[in-house]
Amino acid sequence: MAKKPSVFISSTFYDLKQLRSDLFQYFETIGYTPNASEYNSFPVDPDTDTVEACLSAVKGHADIFILIIGGRYGYETDAGKSITNLEYEIAIRQRIPILIFIQKNIYTAYTLWKDNQEGDFSSLVDNKKIFNFIEDIYKTKKWVFQFELAQDIIECLRHQLANLFYQSLQLRKKVIVIDEELKYSLSPNAYKIYYEKKDAWEILLFFQVLEDHLASFHELKNDVEYSVSFLSGKKIKEPLLFIDWIQGKMSDIQEIISVGNHLLNDCFSRLHQKSQYELNKSMYFAKKLAEIYKRILEWVVSVREQNLEENFKQSQFLLSNCMNTNMKEFEKFPMKARSQINDALENIEKLETPVIELKMVFVMDNHEDLNKEINSMEKIYGA
Repeated sequence: MAKKPSVFISSTFYDLKQLRSDLFQYFETIGYTPNASEYNSFPVDPDTDTVEACLSAVKGHADIFILIIGGRYGYETDAGKSITNLEYEIAIRQRIPILIFIQKNIYTAYTLWKDNQEGDFSSLVDNKKIFNFIEDIYKTKKWVFQFELAQDIIECLRHQLANLFYQSLQLRKKVIVIDEELKYSLSPNAYKIYYEKKDAWEILLFFQVLEDHLASFHELKNDVEYSVSFLSGKKIKEPLLFIDWIQGKMSDIQEIISVGNHLLNDCFSRLHQKSQYELNKSMYFAKKLAEIYKRILEWVVSVREQNLEENFKQSQFLLSNCMNTNMKEFEKFPMKARSQINDALENIEKLETPVIELKMVFVMDNHEDLNKEINSMEKIYGA
């Protein structure tokens, strides 16, 4: 069965009961699935209260959001706003197409209220907070339609739904082109984030792609974790040759670390400034950071594979494990970052101030111990 577009009808109930019924029937007639809380078809989770059920229905079941404002502000929740107001804010954050309708006499009252906010408007509205709600809507610069009858809304919807359909067709053409470039490079999880484009999708996509790239090196990671390596090259027996070797290896890892930290700084500065976001560059940074991770793993294997005299093995062990803690942190970093971002988005819905603190730096674990070891050998052998 073909999926039908779902339309969420958001308004107070008692004052607009007949209008909601007319709209419900209209959407059913044209083949859409209307969602209105007074009908048995309204999606409800038995484990949630009425407020959360309405907000969840917007998040999970609304393809189009119809906001209708009459003379009642409605039930005021613990958040200090009406359910309709909160539903609208959810729709904004979910980037759901929104069509807004305000009764003409209420709009007229709103224009008067702007000039006289202490005036008595009780004959028209139950709560002057409705004017603050309308004010917030106009601040977003969204288009607002005025109406007197349900038929006014239906007539407007005929045109606006056709326009939405046309925009979807145009977007589909663009998505097909973009999809051809991405569908072979993104995992299903990454493609889902890209396709849905919900809040913070750009950053979530970056971390998902980074995690996918890191996972592709699982065999090399296992080699490092289980110390799978094979001795190679000519055995180093002379202390001075060993000192040259270990200094060379430390120089190599420090160069990799330097490049990695430069990438991290550049990448995060671009992700932080949304205006600078470019999909291709974001994918590039995710891939290159994963390559830094791969190079470190390969470096660890190369250290372990060097054939050395027994009295050099302790230094070799310290060197080969100098990135262990850092690599484990980096492996967990993408998932940890996505979790923090999703928690922050939840806090936004609870009207709290979200705080996201993402920190990552490439660094050696036991750099000082290694330097002491090398300095001690240099003194002993006169290097």
